Amino acid sequence: MDKFANFINGYFPKGQQSTLTETGIIIGWVLVPAILLLMCVLTIKWYPLSVPNWDETKAKQAEIHKQKEKTFLEKLGYKYVE
Repeated sequence: MDKFANFINGYFPKGQQSTLTETGIIIGWVLVPAILLLMCVLTIKWYPLSVPNWDETKAKQAEIHKQKEKTFLEKLGYKYVE
């Protein structure tokens, strides 16, 4: 009966935790990443990567990137070479 009274009062020997606490830690350790992973999967599922003008958009972005890189390197005193 003494062990039960200690359990009810929340006393555990040094370094030990209740089973409920251990279960809660494991659930938190697994559940949070699982929810985030599910959110990522759902986002990727409906993210349009194959739209009809994807190649055109990609080419525009590459041109913008090239121009920004050229400007940046010229500010540093380097010559931009393609």
